[in-house]
This record gives sequence, C-alpha cells and structure tokens, in this order.
Amino acid sequence: MVRFPNQPWRFYVKPNGSYDRGNWGNFLKAKDWITRELRKFSYPFSPAETLTCETLYKLSSLLQFGDTHQHHCIVRDNSLIMIRRPYSLIKSVFHSYAPFYKSSGNLKIPVLGFVPNGVEVLDLLLLKNVLLNTPEKQQRAILDKFFSVSGEFSLSNRVNNKANSWVVVFPYRREDILESLRNVLSWYHSESTKIMALYEPGTEPYHRAVVTLAVQMQRFVDMVHFSKDASGRTSRLVQEYICRLFRVAPPMPVLFQYKNIWMENGTYLPLNMALKMAWKGCQRAHLTMPV
Repeated sequence: MVRFPNQPWRFYVKPNGSYDRGNWGNFLKAKDWITRELRKFSYPFSPAETLTCETLYKLSSLLQFGDTHQHHCIVRDNSLIMIRRPYSLIKSVFHSYAPFYKSSGNLKIPVLGFVPNGVEVLDLLLLKNVLLNTPEKQQRAILDKFFSVSGEFSLSNRVNNKANSWVVVFPYRREDILESLRNVLSWYHSESTKIMALYEPGTEPYHRAVVTLAVQMQRFVDMVHFSKDASGRTSRLVQEYICRLFRVAPPMPVLFQYKNIWMENGTYLPLNMALKMAWKGCQRAHLTMPV
C-alpha cells in the first residue's frame, strides 16, 4: 500500500489525488532541482536572473518527463488546450468585454475564446484528433482556417448564463503563447524589484507582499498554458520557488471551497479568494512547523 504523502503536494497524488507514483517521483525531482537553483541566489537578488523562460521550461520538463532534457521543445505550437469550467467560475475570472484573464498591473493574458459545453466542444475534440494525424507544416493552416472570422466555427468573447458549463480555448500559436509568457515574467521582475525596495524582510507587510506576488504568479503561469501538460503543477512549484527565493515559508497546500467547488490552486478563483486560500495555507504551514 502506498503511503499518501502529507506534503508538499498531497492533494495531487493518488489515492486521494489525480497523479500516480511516477508523477510523484517527478514532483520530488522538480523540488530538488528548485532547491539547487535557489542556492545560486542570495537576497537581494536580480529578478531577471532568478526566474526566466528557461526556468519554467525545465520545471515543466521535469514534471512531465522526470528530466530537463526536453525543455527546449516544451512550448506548445499548433496544439489545442481546452479547460471546462462552470459558468460561475468563468464569469469570476474573465473580463466581460474581451477574452482576457482578470489580472493586476495592467497585465493582459488573452485566451482564444469560450464555447458552451455541447456540440461545439465535440467539433473541437474532432479537430484535435485531425491535428494528431496532420504533418506539422500543415497544422497552422488548418487551425487558422478553423478559427478565422470567415470560418464555420466561432468562439465567443464572453460567457453568459444560458449555459451552465463553458470551455475555455487557449491560444495555439507559439509566438502568441511566448508573448504572454514574457509579459508575465516582465511583470514579475518589476513587482519583485518593488518588494525589495519598499519592504523590510521579516516584517508582516513584506511577508504579505511576497505571498501575494507568488499567488498571482501561480495564476498567471497556469493561465498561459505554455506546455501541453503540467500547467497547474508547474505554476504551483513557481509559487513555492518565489516564496523560498524571498526567504518566506510557502503556503502549504489546502483544498479550498468556492461556490460549492473544491480547488487546489487559485487560477479560477477571484484574486481575493485565491489570497484567502494562501493565508489558510500559511496558517497551516505555521501550525505544522516544528517547535
């Protein structure tokens, strides 16, 4: 019988989570890699050196494959990613005027659009199967034609209560994904610099600023979906990495209920709820620290 781990990612791992022992081993490898990376930096640090695109690629590669050898080809290109969520959650985290994720600091993270759960989703799944059997050079043309203004398939810029469940469709072009990822990292570098300039390490305002930054980055990295898989796990490790970089104990994982739905990360929560989840995790970390 496999002993269910108590930390740090216990809600991901079977039998109570979604991933098997092999993926748990990849978690451990990714955490060990983070620890080695952190030894390279001392406070105060250069934000642009501590978290880069390559950092994210290597984390994702470790989580998916158990090594960093495939990090150079980790970014999606001409592959569809779709996430199904209830109307209440979609409405809470996306702007109504355009398909943009709600974020702070004027950071715009676009999605391709939304489609109500139903027949249209079957069309998208069929398209994914078609792409699997299509040479790479032809995939872009098929996708561009499928989602063009004059095409037969159309995505909505907003959601409404006519459907209880909606599917979020994410950008598929590598250049668009990379632009969003670079914007997220640029935002992080700026916010990190502000924290080091404005707050004294060890104080409560410093702790809150760091955890807030880490929570926001978890959401942003997850929402970009730069890889075909492991987006949520990568983003949670980024959250831990940032906290430890600032020498702040990262929040322990918690399951958080919002609108009768249990969540293990804050991507599809309003920011105030995601922060509430983090503070709960911080309290749990404090309670479980050795005396």
